[in-house]
Amino acid sequence: MISGVAFALAGIAVIWSVIRFANADPPQIKAVPHFSNESPPTWEDVSEYLKAKFPDLDPKMMQDVYNRSRDLALARGVRDYAARVEKGLFPEVTLIKRSDSNGYLQGRVHNETQRTIEKLKLLIKTSRWERVYEVTVFVENNATATFSLFVADRHLEVECFRVLAR
Repeated sequence: MISGVAFALAGIAVIWSVIRFANADPPQIKAVPHFSNESPPTWEDVSEYLKAKFPDLDPKMMQDVYNRSRDLALARGVRDYAARVEKGLFPEVTLIKRSDSNGYLQGRVHNETQRTIEKLKLLIKTSRWERVYEVTVFVENNATATFSLFVADRHLEVECFRVLAR
């Protein structure tokens, strides 16, 4: 009798683990960063993005403020300064690593850029090809949205991708 109960419990445990595995989020990858985390980006690296983001501000004043904050980050040894600058300029995008059986890639966008995002341009690289896709997605500031992207190849694994424009 006890062995029957143990066998039933073991069977339930196996079924539960299979169901949990099926419901788990598939592996995701993040976009290749625009700036290296080794040193803070220079004004030349970020000027075009900041000028587009704040068109009404004086570019010379923006450069002075940015250079002072960069110098302060260097003096304090702040390691994640590049990541913080990137987070303010570009939305955080993740893609599921492998396309589904219908040829779609699923992705998620988290926006902290202080602007509403309506389109993204993504450069996606796989072992077979490297392509640029434009994705229509509506994401307000401090919000998250999902999107689907048809790549036509089934079960294709994404090596890396980069956000080109928003």
